[in-house]
Amino acid sequence: NRKLRLKRRAIHSTSIDNYFLPPDYIANMIASYSDEARRREIEAEFDVFEGQVFKEFSHETHVVDTRGFRAWTQGDPPAEWPRLLAVDVGGSSPWAFIWSAIDPAVNIVFYDEVYKTTSNVDELADLALPKMRHLERTELKFKAKVIDYENKVAAEDLRRRGIAMTNARKMNKTGDGGSVARLSGYLHPHPKHSYPEWHPRAGQKGSPRAFFTQGVPNLIRELPQQQWDQEASSDRLRDVMDRRIANHATDC
Repeated sequence: NRKLRLKRRAIHSTSIDNYFLPPDYIANMIASYSDEARRREIEAEFDVFEGQVFKEFSHETHVVDTRGFRAWTQGDPPAEWPRLLAVDVGGSSPWAFIWSAIDPAVNIVFYDEVYKTTSNVDELADLALPKMRHLERTELKFKAKVIDYENKVAAEDLRRRGIAMTNARKMNKTGDGGSVARLSGYLHPHPKHSYPEWHPRAGQKGSPRAFFTQGVPNLIRELPQQQWDQEASSDRLRDVMDRRIANHATDC
């Protein structure tokens, strides 16, 4: 089987790159396809599907490899950028800690995480505490460190181990002003918004307000998987997210 696999090659390409297709054929496809179908069938974005929540999330647009950036040590943002920390409490399911930073242009950069299934809070604290300082030395300035207010015991356990959290101001996950809409807005590539100066595409228009580094692999994995729940015995989608899909980093 290995020898057979070595004889095959897969080429990931868009329909536009296929020079066997005449321009009018491509134009007709673009005009007749829905946005989802266009991204899937023409632009070869295979993580786009019906019922997807965060349709605008794209590895090409949002994920950036920051290793080697000037002023970024070991892929982390500069120490002077304000930080945010959010925690999703686990147990039989994974705990998730997500760190992000706010750049001078008020973009949010998700850059580090702890993602672990355990009931041992000491183990989580040992993983999280070094990330509360830059290179384990410089104290980071946090705008907020938030946790679901329903998890008071977990919040107290973390406080006793040196990680003091405050209650998140929870919004509805859907609807106007909801957290899904808010995150979707950050993911939206705005035609008048320029990529920040630290980004490889600095100055180009069409930048989103949210970026993700190699330090948050589980968040990058979860986001495009999120989909709306489907009504039983129906093809209709409900206005709530499907909680059967891993969402621990996304909930942060």
